[in-house]
Amino acid sequence: GIRRQTHVGAWVRMESESGVDEVQGRA
Repeated sequence: GIRRQTHVGAWVRMESESGVDEVQGRA
């Protein structure tokens, strides 16, 4: 999946090309 890091350093889960979401976590 695709992980996008916000300005606060939190990883938000994005829908990947295969339709599977990554688990939300912290950097």
